[in-house]
Amino acid sequence: MIKKRYLSFLLSLTLITSFWGTAAYAAPSYVEEREKQIEKNNQKVKELQQRNKEIPKIQDKIQKDISSIQGELNDKGKELEKSNKQIDSCTEKISSVQNNIKKLQSNINNIESNIKEKTKEIEKKEIERKEKEELLGERLRGMYISNPYNSIIEIILESNSFSDLISKATNISMIIKSDKELIKEVEDMRAGLQSEKKKLEDQSQNLLKEKAELQSNKSELENQKKILVGEKNSKQSIVTQLNSMESQKKDMINKLGSEKKKNQDEVSELVAFSESARNEIDSFIREQINKDKNNNSSNNSNSNNSSNNSNNSSNNSNNNSSQTDNSSGYLRPTSGPITCPYGPRIHPITGAKGFHTGVDIGAGFGAPIKASKGGQVVFAGSNYIYGNMIILSHGNGVQTVYAHASSLSVSAGQQVKQGQVIARVGSTGMSTGPHLHFEIRINGNTVNPMSYIN
Repeated sequence: MIKKRYLSFLLSLTLITSFWGTAAYAAPSYVEEREKQIEKNNQKVKELQQRNKEIPKIQDKIQKDISSIQGELNDKGKELEKSNKQIDSCTEKISSVQNNIKKLQSNINNIESNIKEKTKEIEKKEIERKEKEELLGERLRGMYISNPYNSIIEIILESNSFSDLISKATNISMIIKSDKELIKEVEDMRAGLQSEKKKLEDQSQNLLKEKAELQSNKSELENQKKILVGEKNSKQSIVTQLNSMESQKKDMINKLGSEKKKNQDEVSELVAFSESARNEIDSFIREQINKDKNNNSSNNSNSNNSSNNSNNSSNNSNNNSSQTDNSSGYLRPTSGPITCPYGPRIHPITGAKGFHTGVDIGAGFGAPIKASKGGQVVFAGSNYIYGNMIILSHGNGVQTVYAHASSLSVSAGQQVKQGQVIARVGSTGMSTGPHLHFEIRINGNTVNPMSYIN
C-alpha cells in the first residue's frame, strides 16, 4: 500500500523535467489525469479517515446511551418485579376471599336447607296441633251437644257402684287431660321449632352479611388488582420501548462498525488505485531521467570537443565544486531525532500500510532547514500532501526533497550551496506535527537517506 503523502511528490517530479539538461519534456495527458485523480483520492481518503475518527466517538456516545437505558431497564425491571409480587399477593387474597365466600355460601345453603326442614316440621306440628285441638273440641262438643247432664246421669246410672262411677269419671277426666297435654306438647314443639327456625334465620342473615362484606372485599381486591395490572402493563410498555431503543442503538453501533470497515476498504481501494497511478507516473519520470542523462552525455561530449581552455577551466571549477560536495557527502538538513525511518510503515494519518520513502526528523517549529548538498532549486512551492516543499537537483539524476516546511527561503531556478538555509520546519500538508520529511532520489528511485548522511 502506498503512502499518499508521497504521491503528490512523485507528481511534482514531472515539473522537474523542465529544468534538467537543455531539453524540456511535456508530460503526457495521463500524467495530469492521474495527478488529479490521486489528489481527489487523497481528499476522499482524508474525509473517510476523518469520518472513521468520528465513528468511535459516536459509538462511545451511543454506548453511554445504552448504559443509561440498561440502568433504566434495571430500575423498571425491579418495579415490574415488585408489581408482579403485588399482583400475586392480591391474587392470593382474592382467591382466599373467594374460598371463604364459597364456604359461607355452603354454610348458608346448609342453614337454608335446615330452615326449610324446620319449616316443614313446624307445619307438621301445626297440623298435628290443629288435629288434636279439633279432636278435643269435637269430644267436648259431643258431650255438650248430647246434654252433659244426661251424660253424667247416664254415667252414674250405668255405674255398678260408687267406685265404678269414680273410675269412669276419672277416666273421662284423664282422657280430657291427656288430650290437653298432647295439645300443649305439640304447641311446645311448634314453639321450639319456631325458635330454632328464628335462630337459623338469624344465623343465615349474619352469614349473608359476612358474605356481602367478603364480596365487597373481593371487589376492592379485584379493583386493586386491575390497577396493579394496568401499572404493570404501563411499565412493561416502557420496558418494551427501552428494549427497542437498546436494540436500535446496538444496531447503530454495528452499522457504524460496518461503515468504518467499509470506509477502510474504500481507503484501501483508493490507495491501491493511487499506487497504480504512481507506478505509471514513476515510469514516466524514469523515462524522462534516462532521456536527460542521454542528452546531458551528448551535450557534454560536444562541449568537450569545442570548448576553449577558459571554459574548461570554468567547467573544471564547477565540477570541482560539485566533487567537493560529493566528497563531503550529505549534511543532515536539520537537527533532531529520526521520528520515522525509511522503509515499510503504517501511515500515521490514513492508517494504511505502505512504504516511507524518506526519513522524518523531529525538529521544532521554525527550525532552519539546510541544503543537504549544493545544487539547483527545481521546485519550490506548495503541495497537497507535502505542504510547502523544495526539490534540489544535484546533477547525474540525483535530487533531494524537503517537505512540510512552514516557510520557504529560496525559489525555483536558484543555485544554493551545501548548508545554506532554504526553508523553516513546519507542519503543512498531511502532517501530524512539526517535522522535516527528507528524501534522496537517484534516477527517480528513493534510497535510504541515512546511508548517505555524514
